[in-house]
Amino acid sequence: MDKKLQPRIDPKSLGMAITQRREEMGLTLAQISSLTGVDKGQVSKFCSGKFKRPSKNLQKVCKYLQIDLASSAVGEACDLQRVVAEVRLGWKLSDERREQFVEAIMALVQLVK
Repeated sequence: MDKKLQPRIDPKSLGMAITQRREEMGLTLAQISSLTGVDKGQVSKFCSGKFKRPSKNLQKVCKYLQIDLASSAVGEACDLQRVVAEVRLGWKLSDERREQFVEAIMALVQLVK
């Protein structure tokens, strides 16, 4: 998945979910580290919500704990302004193509509501 289009993650909420699931499974930080190959200090940071974006190691920990990163996303699924800004910067669309894209996204937003 393109990093720019990954869902925004609320680090505190995800950290709490990781901690809760780890405790439910009766696992220590050291055990999670050993089972996933992720450094114990990094696992601790994930539990504390001290990360900025979903890394491969965060994904490994979440996969092992059966935590869906998409369900931990914050904000609306269709954050129109963010998507449009990324399209303008990343794809440098012509004005006509940008308008078509925005119209398509607006139609999708209406379907989701």
